Amino acid sequence: MDALVRALLRDDILLRLPVSVFRGQDETWAASLFMGLHQPFGATEGTETLAQRVVAFLEEVGRMSERERQSYLEYAMNPRAEAVALVKGDTKSRAAVFAGFNTPLLPEILVCTAVGQEGIDLHRECRQVIHYDLGWNPATIEQRTGRTDRIGSKTERERKLASRSAAQTNEQNMPGLEVALPYLAATYDERMFDALRTRAQVFEILTGGDPTADRDEDNPWTASDDEGTDPKLTFVPLPQEMLDALKVDLGVPIWMQQIQTA
Repeated sequence: MDALVRALLRDDILLRLPVSVFRGQDETWAASLFMGLHQPFGATEGTETLAQRVVAFLEEVGRMSERERQSYLEYAMNPRAEAVALVKGDTKSRAAVFAGFNTPLLPEILVCTAVGQEGIDLHRECRQVIHYDLGWNPATIEQRTGRTDRIGSKTERERKLASRSAAQTNEQNMPGLEVALPYLAATYDERMFDALRTRAQVFEILTGGDPTADRDEDNPWTASDDEGTDPKLTFVPLPQEMLDALKVDLGVPIWMQQIQTA
């Protein structure tokens, strides 16, 4: 427990606390720290406090064996652990870094190449994903995002917390998985983004989904003030009849054969 307290009092973790914690006098530092640990960071409804994250973390660690616990905490409890970790193909300690990222300790930011694209779970303490390398295949983006979209994820915990804290919660204020696909306008990146979005919309149409579901009303990709966008162009939705005709029936017929017994 003493080791955990020392790990929580590292500068990289204390910086996550609200600014008000650091405005008090030295004699009130302990009280301010206690309040800061139980104060949510940010204005979004249901955001977990650091204390709540630690409690969930300790409950999970308590269900582990001694060997599992040592492997799980190898990086997170390391005094040399860094707030930002880069994992590449030649990173020997990547399993320990991934495990540390699933704790409320360190690392806080994880930068991955394709080695973090599949086969790992990064959902316990993360609900923000930034795809700095877009690629051409929407399935690749979904696969990367899926590392943080799991049962028991931080997103799921915070949505339950928000539902309990308010009788009527606005869906727009509910915590959710935040995914960013940044690109430079009027560059080759924009062409890649357009191709990626178009392929994703085609897939949505073929599977009966909503091809406009990825549009952000606050910052629509058809806004006339976006660089590289013709202000005369407008988004015209396809007729419902055409959408229905383009859908692919993914149902698998099951033939029932009745066996008669003598």
